[in-house]
Amino acid sequence: MPANADKGRAAGNTEKFLTSIRIGRKPEIWEHDKYTKWRYEMGRKALAIITAMIAAVGIIWIAYMIATIITIIPPTPPVNLEYAREGDMAAYMKTYPTLAFVAVAIGYAIAAFAGGFIATKMGRRWSQGATLALVVGALLSVGSIATATVWPQPVWFVIVSLVIFVPLSLVGFKFADHII
Repeated sequence: MPANADKGRAAGNTEKFLTSIRIGRKPEIWEHDKYTKWRYEMGRKALAIITAMIAAVGIIWIAYMIATIITIIPPTPPVNLEYAREGDMAAYMKTYPTLAFVAVAIGYAIAAFAGGFIATKMGRRWSQGATLALVVGALLSVGSIATATVWPQPVWFVIVSLVIFVPLSLVGFKFADHII
């Protein structure tokens, strides 16, 4: 068989693949190439997790903004906050109102729910179980641990923030799994 025939066949398979993706069908080429199918599905799962994390972090940022608005008379931060020592930051956080931490905890709960919901809805065709929601909950928990090590927080808030992410991302999964 001439070399040009192989190039034509490869170009034809690529065109079939791209056309079927544009239409939304599973490409026929996947019947012969399992690696391409695996890469496509993994890319879709990663995209679902990334999108869910972006939405969850955005909700958490909004919760932090609301927490600063809720405090009618916010405590005065140390001078040159970016250069403050650890002891200065701990003293500042002790003067922070409990209502602000409660608002952030509620934001954490909404973010975990939304992250699990979005990851499940976006990846339901490629991942049948709760794996994507668990990954989002675990990543949010790791972020909470990182925040607790860098920014001093009350012990009750650290415990709540560690306990809240995974269960509420699973609630988001269950909610998304039962809605069409």
